Formats: sequence, C-alpha cells, structure tokens
Amino acid sequence: MDRNRVRKPDLRNGESLAFDDFRIDVAALELTRRGVPTGLAPAPVRALLYLARRSGELVTREELYAHLWPDGEVDVEPALNAYIRQIRRALGERGGEDRFIRTYPGRGYRFLPPTGARGRPSRDEAAGWLASPMKAASGIAALLVTGGAAVFGAQDSASRVAGEAGLVDLAPPVRMAYLTGTRLLDAAMPARRGAAVEHFRDVTAAQPDFAAAHSGLAESLIWARDYGGAAASARAALALAPDDARAHRALGTALLVTRWEWDRAERHLRRSVQLAPRSEVSRVALAFLLVAAGRDDAAREQLGAAVENAPASPLTTGDLGTLYLWLGDAENALELCERTLDVEPDASWGAACVRRARAALSRGPPPAPADPADATSEFSRAVALAEAGRHEEALDALEASAARRELGFVTLRAMPELRPLHGLPRFEALERRLFAES
Repeated sequence: MDRNRVRKPDLRNGESLAFDDFRIDVAALELTRRGVPTGLAPAPVRALLYLARRSGELVTREELYAHLWPDGEVDVEPALNAYIRQIRRALGERGGEDRFIRTYPGRGYRFLPPTGARGRPSRDEAAGWLASPMKAASGIAALLVTGGAAVFGAQDSASRVAGEAGLVDLAPPVRMAYLTGTRLLDAAMPARRGAAVEHFRDVTAAQPDFAAAHSGLAESLIWARDYGGAAASARAALALAPDDARAHRALGTALLVTRWEWDRAERHLRRSVQLAPRSEVSRVALAFLLVAAGRDDAAREQLGAAVENAPASPLTTGDLGTLYLWLGDAENALELCERTLDVEPDASWGAACVRRARAALSRGPPPAPADPADATSEFSRAVALAEAGRHEEALDALEASAARRELGFVTLRAMPELRPLHGLPRFEALERRLFAES
C-alpha cells in the first residue's frame, strides 16, 4: 500500500485519519507522528483534517474560511496563512517541497493523493515562474518573465510618514480612501496591490496637491502594469515634493522596464536610496537594475545593505533571493527564499526560487523545464526555448520580445537560462539594442 495514501476514517465508529507516518485523532483534534504528538494546535489540525478528508481535491481558500470561521470573527486571510505554515512545520515540510499540501496561489490548497514519488512537484509547479501568468507574482519574478509587476515590496517609512503628515488636511472620505490604498499596497499577495489604483485616484482628484497620494498612485500603477501612468503620477508627486523616495523609485522603475532609459532610471533609483537609506525596497529596485546591467559587485553592495535592514515582506525577501540566485550565490538565495515561505506559505515565487537554489546546491532535483507552449510572453517563451536547447527559436522569440518592449526583456543579460545564447551574433545585437540609450 502506498504510504502516502489517506485512509479515510469510518465516521460511524473510528476517530482517526492516517497518512504516511501521521494520524489525526478526529475527536481530540490531535496530530501525532508515529504515536508522538506533534504539538500542532487544535485549530490548524481542524484545517488539516478538512483538507485530508478531501484528499486530491482543490479546496478553495473561501471554502476553508467558511469551514473554519463561519461567523467571520477574525481576519481570515492572515489566520489561514498562519495555519498552513504551522501545518507544514508539523508535517516536516520545508519550503517548496509540497509533500502533503500543494498551494495554488490566490486559489486554495490540495492535500496530495498517492503519487508514488513523494515530494516531487508536478511539471507545472516545478517550472516555477515560467508556468503561468500567476505562477510567480512577486516583484522581480513577475517582472522577469510573466509580464507582471515591477520591483516593489512594502512601502518605505519615509513615504509613509509623508502620507500620514498630510492626512489631517483630508476630509474623512478622502482620508479613508488614502488609508485603504495604503493598506492594499501593503498586501502580502501582489495581485491585490493593483486594486489600490482607484483609491489613490479618488484622493488625487479630491486633493491634487497631496504629494503622497500621487506617489501612492504611481506605485499602484506599477502593480497594475500601467508604466506610462506610473511615470506621470511620479512626476506629479515630485513636482510637489522633490524628495519623495517612493516617487523616485516608481519613476526609475518605469523608465527602466519598458523604455530602457538606464542612466535616468539609475539616477532616480539612487536618489530613492539616498532619501530612504534604510528602505530595503529602494535598494532592491536599484540592485535589480545593477544585476540587469551586469554590474554584479555594485549589485551585491545594495543587496547586502538591504539584507542588513532585516526585510520582513515576502516580496522583498523573495526578490533578494532571486537576485542572489542570478548572481550565482545559491546559499544566500536559499536562506532568503525559505524566509519568504516562512512568512507567506502561498508565495509561489519563493517556492520556485527555493527549488532552483536547492538544485544549484545539489540538494534537490533540478526543476522540470518549462514548456514553451505555456509561455505568457515572447520573453518567457525565449527562456523556455533556451532551456530546451532550441537556440535559434529562442533568438526569434527574443527579437519579437524586443520589438514589443516586453517587461522581461530588460533582464536579457542577467537571466541565467539565457546564458547559452551569450556570444552569439544575434544575441549580441539584441544586447546592443537594449543598452543603446545607456
């Protein structure tokens, strides 16, 4: 019998559900391993029991919310994240393993039925950020390949203080709109951050001289992929407050990712760091530019300073880990991306980074290569084709990506999967085109 098979409890007589070395005492809500209590609290055991009873099914987060908190008496999103994190630890799962529970970011979880190969992710999941538009929605990971957001984590303290200072002058509905937008920008899952746009738009319409609202709008437009709008809002913020670190960061990012204005982008990103030296977010944004430009030593300096600031946002730690992975430092990458999963178990970008770092350190199997048919952009297709050794087709896709000014193209030089193309005449021509304005 497969050891990972869930033996369904007899609800008439039995009070336990067993799988692998574990057993759930249904009546006591206790999880044991080989007869020894794991110490998992009853509430997360209840969540695990619900998942295990539906082994093999995708259980949505909404279903879990309704089952665990039918009265809606708690803030369900962070509570469920904490339960899943505690369950994984009790089961001995490390970040990215998916031995018993598979996460579907933004959707829900599946308790894994028998597979015959415990701990091995499916091809789609192992493909990491190349598999689908939502597979990796972190700052860098989404920017790199899927055409998602740019390099942002939590707001820096300087921008937050500037915003709070202006709140007293706002009418209550406008103040509420600003605070709602600010809260959305702090959301752990990136998909929610673009929703801040409408709230900041309301604030800027009602209070056009409120600089922090313009910079908040600029940042939220970055998440909504409106880079032209982000640049315009950042410039509006800087006209009112030339020392707004968040506006400089937004403008620098917008100038880099689709306009390839390297020098101007770097000036704004360095100014953001200068204005908010303890903001790991600004340092990560600058480090991204430096890694993309091939200036590894300067990038390491910014990354080291960002890590010293003890980042807590799963987006920021995931971005730091991804950049270290690109620089060939798999040890630092693994530590940071595992920290990402500790904070946010649903962080698919962290899981992808963990798998690649472990493979680089010979601590796990290499991720399955992405299928070019699953690509969501010409750039992601080029990466998949390069990994498959189909170099001419990869170059065709890169040329199409350049013509469209796709987001990921800015990482042409840095993307590890594209290194087999380095030195080829067509690749060098693409490099010259990318850096022509530098």
